[in-house]
Amino acid sequence: HSLINNSQQWEEYFQSCVNLVSIVPGTALQELSLIQKCLLWKLICPHKVAELSHTLILHELGNIVNMSDNYNIHEVYKLADKYTPIVF
Repeated sequence: HSLINNSQQWEEYFQSCVNLVSIVPGTALQELSLIQKCLLWKLICPHKVAELSHTLILHELGNIVNMSDNYNIHEVYKLADKYTPIVF
């Protein structure tokens, strides 16, 4: 019922950037776990799965994750072979 009764707030919630620690609209779903919030985001906004994944990783790993640098594709290619794929 929360999604129906608070539709305007939910619309605003899902139009913003993915935030897994913010309070969700209404009172009925305040006890959602982190994974339940992720599932809700994935269900309502499947186009934000990449952002959701990034947000979840940052939440779980914090500053352990380093932002990637710019790479020289020729140098990266030299390190790859048929057993070592290149993944960006």
